Amino acid sequence: MIVDYFTKWIKASPLAKITVKNVQKFTWKNVICRYGFPHSLITDNERHFIDQKFESFLHELNIKHHVTSVEHP
Repeated sequence: MIVDYFTKWIKASPLAKITVKNVQKFTWKNVICRYGFPHSLITDNERHFIDQKFESFLHELNIKHHVTSVEHP
């Protein structure tokens, strides 16, 4: 699920298994292709978000990645 805190836009997609590859596809298809490259991306600290492959994916696109806890977004 993705939430744009400025416009309050929400996008959710059901996945059978959450993997780094699926997260990258979701980010590419539902964020970058639809709205362009964001300046930064804030995620929780789940293992598929802090994986090195996902970090390098965002780094190649010049997207800053910030990690926060679920309780304090």
